Amino acid sequence: MKNFFSKLFPFFLIIISCFLFSISHPSFIHEEGISYFAWICLVPFLFVIKQSSLKKSFCFGFLFGFFCYFIYGNWLFSYRPIACILICILYGIYLGIVSVFF
Repeated sequence: MKNFFSKLFPFFLIIISCFLFSISHPSFIHEEGISYFAWICLVPFLFVIKQSSLKKSFCFGFLFGFFCYFIYGNWLFSYRPIACILICILYGIYLGIVSVFF
């Protein structure tokens, strides 16, 4: 059981980072955004990346980029849903590559 939670802990930190990123910008979660969270939103993500292998860091970077931009760019979904998904995938690939080199 302990091994199960240790495997889920990085995903939990990625979710926390995405949530902090989303509330630091104006979105459907908070209308004006709380800008102070922008200073700490990457800390859990960087903690996960530092302890991961290259393959896992790409996967975690992709998840972080996809979900952050999906929350941040939700307004695109009302215009073109396929564009929103494609841009989220591209942003996920971009952050996956950046997290490998970090």
